[in-house]
Amino acid sequence: MKLAHNIVMSVFCIDANSEPSLESVFHSLLPVDFEKEKITFIKRNAQGFQEKNIRILELIISKERHINEFLANLLKLMDNDQKNLMIRQFDSRLDSDLNFYLRIDKDKILENKFWITDSGSCFHIKLALAAFPKKKETAFALVKEIFK
Repeated sequence: MKLAHNIVMSVFCIDANSEPSLESVFHSLLPVDFEKEKITFIKRNAQGFQEKNIRILELIISKERHINEFLANLLKLMDNDQKNLMIRQFDSRLDSDLNFYLRIDKDKILENKFWITDSGSCFHIKLALAAFPKKKETAFALVKEIFK
C-alpha cells in the first residue's frame, strides 16, 4: 500500500559544528547510499536574523520502498503516546493539498528519542499523503494506518 507520494525532511543548522550530527539523523532514518539510490539530499546556505549564516539540510524521498523504510524507522522511535498525538492532531497537521506535517525536537532526536514539538528547533517532515480519493476522510484513514 502506497502511503505517501513523497516525504520532505529538513532542518536548519545554525552551528556549523553540528552539521555532521544533524546529517547523521537523515542517514539513520533512511540508511542507504543517497547518491547511489538517487535520493535528493540538498545543502544550501541562507541568512538569518542579524545576517547569521544558516545551513539548511533537506532530504527528498520519492521512491515507495524508501518512503516505507523511512516511515518504519521513524515509527520505531515513536512511543504510543506520540503516535496517538499524531492522530488526535490530524486536523491541525493537514493542509488543503493533503500534506501532513510533523516537527521533531532536534535535541531529542540527536539522542535517538522521538518527541513532537511546536518549537522552531526541530526537524520538519512533510508527508504528501497518497490518499485516494483525494479527500480529508481518506487522508485521515491513511494517517491512522501509518500511526497505528
